[in-house]
Amino acid sequence: MNKNNIDDLIDNLLDSNSTADEISTITKEFVMLQDRKAISPLLHRLAYYDDPYWIRKHLVFALGGLEALEAKEILLDIFFADETQVELKEITIIALGYIGATEIVVPLMEIVKTGKPGELLYASVVALGYIRDPKSIIVLTKALDSEEFLIPQTAAEALAKFGVAAKQAIPQLQKLVDKGNDAEKHSALDAIAQIRGT
Repeated sequence: MNKNNIDDLIDNLLDSNSTADEISTITKEFVMLQDRKAISPLLHRLAYYDDPYWIRKHLVFALGGLEALEAKEILLDIFFADETQVELKEITIIALGYIGATEIVVPLMEIVKTGKPGELLYASVVALGYIRDPKSIIVLTKALDSEEFLIPQTAAEALAKFGVAAKQAIPQLQKLVDKGNDAEKHSALDAIAQIRGT
């Protein structure tokens, strides 16, 4: 990695005149490079710049992609704020999942239990898979029966991450193998294999 390149990216990130497209490109570069030097300037911009949500979501994306534990508190603030836009909350949920923030398990389980359609349902299922709190196995197993697009497949992928701890989900996963579409069947078979350790 060229030191000057990361420094240039950081300078551009901190330039208040950078456009949303430029911020998007910069944050994707940070995630691709996996250079932790980017975390502090990302946090700085998130905390101190008065950016609209469409820029903030790129900052959150990068912090999640870098699995920046240092960002947990500010991301939790964004998650729990009532005024947070749905798009920003969605990416924040996934970022907190990557970080392993157990503080959001119960609210995410509630989102999955209600099964209301929307971005937060998908993000919640994804995040619960990354956090891997055993309490969430029951709601993820029930999500296998969801009629919402991608939810059964995503729930199977989340359960696979639990390994043997999710063995109680095998009967529901087998039902998905028998009745799901091709993508759901594939994810369910993979989850069964991961849970059985094969």
